[in-house]
Amino acid sequence: MTTRRFLWIASLTLIAAGFHAPGATQKADVPEPSFLNFNVGPAYVPVYKGRDPFKSLGTFDKGSVVSIAELEFHGVIKMGNVFLALFSWRGNADVRYTLRFRKLYGADDRRIDGVVGDITDAEVVLVQGDRKIVYPRSQRRP
Repeated sequence: MTTRRFLWIASLTLIAAGFHAPGATQKADVPEPSFLNFNVGPAYVPVYKGRDPFKSLGTFDKGSVVSIAELEFHGVIKMGNVFLALFSWRGNADVRYTLRFRKLYGADDRRIDGVVGDITDAEVVLVQGDRKIVYPRSQRRP
């Protein structure tokens, strides 16, 4: 090995040792972060302005906004001494309504405002505002 090559390797070794020697580099003091005034807020709850994507469309309940023209008459039953007329919404047969004591009730026995009716031996009548619909009852009796 030549002297020139030896000096070259020795100088590279000294330079590399200088970079990795302990205490060879100057360290700056970094202050520890203080979390004394750190506030944790409540979890973020998004506000949705639309239909719940996880609720199926088949469970849509019209609530108290219903038109008697959208109802389909199914029949009359007698429970005890009370006659009940059964209806469903034409858009979804799972949404059901009951006429009892001259008032129309929806799901969970919620009263549908503005709708009154009457059950006679010959017909079932629904009245909403100035609209009146008469459903004939079946005349056969068991």
